[in-house]
Amino acid sequence: MNEPVTYLLFDGVLQANLLPWLYQQDEALDISPIYMGTRWAELSEIGPVLVQPSPNSALLADCEQRAELRTSCALLTSTQPSPAIMHHLQNFITVTDTLGSHSLLRFADPLVLQYWLASYDQKTLGQLLGPIDQWSVAVHQPRWAQTDEVAWQRFSSPVIRRAEPAIPLNHLGDRQVSALEQAYEQRFHERLDSWIEGTYPAFRATRLAGWSHWLEDQLRAAREWGLTTERSITIWITGCIRLGDDAFNATDSPYSEWLATNPSANSRHPDSRIQAFDQACLSRQQKDLV
Repeated sequence: MNEPVTYLLFDGVLQANLLPWLYQQDEALDISPIYMGTRWAELSEIGPVLVQPSPNSALLADCEQRAELRTSCALLTSTQPSPAIMHHLQNFITVTDTLGSHSLLRFADPLVLQYWLASYDQKTLGQLLGPIDQWSVAVHQPRWAQTDEVAWQRFSSPVIRRAEPAIPLNHLGDRQVSALEQAYEQRFHERLDSWIEGTYPAFRATRLAGWSHWLEDQLRAAREWGLTTERSITIWITGCIRLGDDAFNATDSPYSEWLATNPSANSRHPDSRIQAFDQACLSRQQKDLV
């Protein structure tokens, strides 16, 4: 039996200039862009890339120890050669789902990977992993989390692999669709936090000790209020920063005053209503500058 080999799987979107960066490493690496040889070959530079380092690789050690690399790569262990792993991973480039969608799957993104693989039961996971014995990913930490602790989530095939009817590897069931929605929601929260840090740094700094709770409370309140789009939720967060936490529920707020002068807005969907309020505020600001 072949000795187990540890591979690295990088996400080309999260690791800028991935291919040039890999080729510039001062060590021998077997580099295999997953999109090569497929209809997506032109996107190889921003697609997933499988890397086989040497057992004493400095890059492998860095990916295990450095936070900025753990957020863009995962570790795979297998007794199979690199071409077999690459061929298997190409099954996941595009996926279908129960909603009838057909899309690219960002399976090399550690956050997506964590939610995606966790949505399968152990028997199905064994079939999904195929030649991969273990797929390891650093447990995602929100960008605002103040911790240096690192935990790894490891997805392993059963010790004894029984012959089972093959599942469609590139089809997502309801649990997988739901899991990916949670992953993409988390990505939105991270983008939102980054925007707040750049736009309202003083506000964020004054609340940093309890920032996670504040942001999660406001996101939950926005959903309960009926908001569904990223634009609407961003307007909600902006209003809470500028007008106070109760900006859209208080009876004496600029929003309630606007609503009183625009009673027909009550019949509109919350997304439409809050966007109309935001547009009215913007128009008022532009008039004040004239």
